[in-house]
Amino acid sequence: MKSNDSLALLAKKRRRKTFLMTIVFSLLATLFLFGLCFKLLSNMTAKNGQKVYNDYQQLAEIAYPNISYDSLYYYPSGQFTGKVHADRYKDIDGVPVFYSPYEANYSLLGHYGAGAGDAFSVNNLLYDRGSRQKVPQFYNTNVKFTKHEVKTKPSQDLEKVSQMSNQLIEVAITFDKPYSYKEIKSLMPKNLKQNWLWIGTNSTLDSSQWSTSYQFGTAPENLPRLIENMKVVSKSGASVTINDVDIYDDLKTYIKESKSSQHSNDLKFSGIILTGKAENFQALNQEKWVYASSIGTAIPNQPYYQLDVE
Repeated sequence: MKSNDSLALLAKKRRRKTFLMTIVFSLLATLFLFGLCFKLLSNMTAKNGQKVYNDYQQLAEIAYPNISYDSLYYYPSGQFTGKVHADRYKDIDGVPVFYSPYEANYSLLGHYGAGAGDAFSVNNLLYDRGSRQKVPQFYNTNVKFTKHEVKTKPSQDLEKVSQMSNQLIEVAITFDKPYSYKEIKSLMPKNLKQNWLWIGTNSTLDSSQWSTSYQFGTAPENLPRLIENMKVVSKSGASVTINDVDIYDDLKTYIKESKSSQHSNDLKFSGIILTGKAENFQALNQEKWVYASSIGTAIPNQPYYQLDVE
């Protein structure tokens, strides 16, 4: 009897040990799987954040007229959420002026809420939501309004610069037709800074009300890389439709038409953003190639400013 009791007790201990080992291994396996899943989900979230980061970086090369950034980063706001943030500014003849930051949210499921700081319209004039600066507008010379649209007239703000003494201003000039950059350089006054070139649009839409992210062009110093930068954005599959027209088709058309250009100076543009002293703009007031002129940011000129162009 004692022998049978010992065997039974040993068997019971083995079963208990086996049960405990099973529990321990199950817990370890669960923790491992949980950690693995957590890491995979975190990597997916980070990948979505990186995509938002890259998309903005690429678009900033060919959009956002005279809007630059000096920091671009993404940071988590939760376990599987985060934000991409860019601190932005405008260059007014060499003077950096605060502009509303870009901010977009991302999560495990993708990204959303991109384009924080978009402009708002007051009496057909645009203002930046974050800084309340006036946004310079470009006008489509071939615009056709639908019966449901409010018709906008091309602004002629050059007539107002004589009233803006001792100020540094930003002005968007829309040309009467596209000109090559070589021609544009010969038309521009030497005492104004050429900040940004607008490619225009092949649509008949009212471009004056578009977001800055839909205005395509480049800073003159980036002109040699314009087409390659456009190809990168165009291949990303980005699309924005207004009145059944995809705004990004302008990129595809411009890339196609650029094949006939032998040099970047031959590329054509429909507008330009100039910055400088208000009094220096008066030389453009009677130029026939100026279809429209729209003042943007304006700041008092201070004696300590070191201007790029006097």
